[in-house]
Amino acid sequence: MQTSDNYTEKPRILVVEDNPTIATIHAAYCKLYGYEVDVVHFFEGAISRLKKTFYSFVLLDLNLCDYEKDGWNIVEEMKKIGYARNQIIICSDYYEYEKHCNEIGIIFLRKPLTEKNLEKALKGEQPLC
Repeated sequence: MQTSDNYTEKPRILVVEDNPTIATIHAAYCKLYGYEVDVVHFFEGAISRLKKTFYSFVLLDLNLCDYEKDGWNIVEEMKKIGYARNQIIICSDYYEYEKHCNEIGIIFLRKPLTEKNLEKALKGEQPLC
């Protein structure tokens, strides 16, 4: 993204993960590939960031500790805000979500996330799930 003073900003990723240790690992992987990273742990934080900042991708855990809202609620809000499905990367250890994600055009990565699978997803290639 170009700014008026010829400074090129790095692309941004929002990591939505309720486990702080996993969030730190996922953020580190994203930084390896040149992305600026923001991390949030809950639904409200994710929606607040998504409304204020444009993200190239959102790396999203579906099973958040929020009792009323989960990752699928974030996906629905992202559609309302104007994000495309190919900007969403679901990362989950619930493999039954994989088929549904493939059917609706959302990238699915299995936990534990590997650097290689994330790299492939960011390049638009088929991850090695």
